[in-house]
Amino acid sequence: MFCSKRGAAAFCRKRGGKTGSSAEARPLRKGYVLLCVMALACLFFGCGKALAAISPETFFELCASGKPQVIEELIKSGVVDVNAKAEWKNLPTCTALMVAIGESVNPEIVSVLLQNGADVNAKGTGGFTALLVAAMKDNPDIVDLLLKAGADVNAKTEMDAEAEEAGMPPELAGKTALTLAVENNSDPKIIAMLKAASEKPGPSSGAAGLPETDKTPRKSEGDGFDSPEDAARAYLEALGDQDLPRMISTFAIESYARNYNLEAELTRSRAYFPGAAIQMPNANEFAVSINTESRRVNVARMILSQYLFLCYPDLDQIRMQPLKDVDVSEFVGQFSKNLNKPNFRTVEFVRFVLPKTIFDRYFSASNLKNLAQMADRLGAKQVTGRVAVFKLDGKEYWLCLDAVRYGDKWYLMALGGSIGIWMNIDVTNGGILANPGQNK
Repeated sequence: MFCSKRGAAAFCRKRGGKTGSSAEARPLRKGYVLLCVMALACLFFGCGKALAAISPETFFELCASGKPQVIEELIKSGVVDVNAKAEWKNLPTCTALMVAIGESVNPEIVSVLLQNGADVNAKGTGGFTALLVAAMKDNPDIVDLLLKAGADVNAKTEMDAEAEEAGMPPELAGKTALTLAVENNSDPKIIAMLKAASEKPGPSSGAAGLPETDKTPRKSEGDGFDSPEDAARAYLEALGDQDLPRMISTFAIESYARNYNLEAELTRSRAYFPGAAIQMPNANEFAVSINTESRRVNVARMILSQYLFLCYPDLDQIRMQPLKDVDVSEFVGQFSKNLNKPNFRTVEFVRFVLPKTIFDRYFSASNLKNLAQMADRLGAKQVTGRVAVFKLDGKEYWLCLDAVRYGDKWYLMALGGSIGIWMNIDVTNGGILANPGQNK
């Protein structure tokens, strides 16, 4: 990049910004000192080694006081992780986007970070997101940028162990961006924007990180549930009403796609499966939207398999069925008859069966470790299994499923899931065990 010490020195002078001793000059001077150090390191040690050593903390300093063009070049060069989390001042966990909003209050820097893949809904200490930080800063342009990028207007602050250790006041927990803006007497424009976004039906954006347009799919997952049991009951209620959108909304869709750790999955499996629900990293906003749609389709396929099993248990859902010597009209007629045979309005939840009553090893140390590793691959806080007993047309069935927790909300993750594997339930059954009495 630089061919001589003289060139490096010129670069330092050119980027030096204010050189006075005033308080206003210090943040700028601090940021550009870092740039000068990087420039000299490139000269003496080679740019590859020097730039590879840029830490999140150093990048945070640049986002707090640097120039948007420099920040963008660093991101595009691949030497910094725009979504890296690290300590900033007295907060154990922050992102570059939060630092840019809280320190620089510069819409240009915020825009650069968002355009280059910054996760607008990433959480830091106390559950703070970029929007929650921006709600307390008087810059409507930044709030507008965040909302258009898909910021969750309903996200709330949390009092966890990390927040408590950092000295966060207990009364600050459970606040939305709108609440914080009102309590801090923020710019009226900010309050108006947050109020409009919170009253808007559905999410403030379509797929994660994408502005809402007529080409953006609507959000598929619901608001989540307080427990795995609540999620399972909601699913069965929607099944009884044959309401597909409601059934899908009980699953983690956007949260699943946005938080999925592909690297952790590939490290575990040591193989890449093109048919997986999530097939690529969330390298950009378009990739996130495709992964989200792929996950939604995957959930719909699970529901399809379950529906076919409940309606037509003798149908082979795996092997091709030749129809050369079969009356096609008769086959379709019989198929349709089977689909209309069950009366789904009779679906009735009965009870839950604890996994440990089925397998005493389900809560063993080894299996709990497997569930924790699964949660890590999903970027979730917890994964657990449940068995819901229900009746359809008076017949008792067991529904095995896995639930996943993102933040403080639970969603369904898979039909069948870990318990289905333990019970050797066929993957095409959609997690349904038709004769539970024979498997106790």
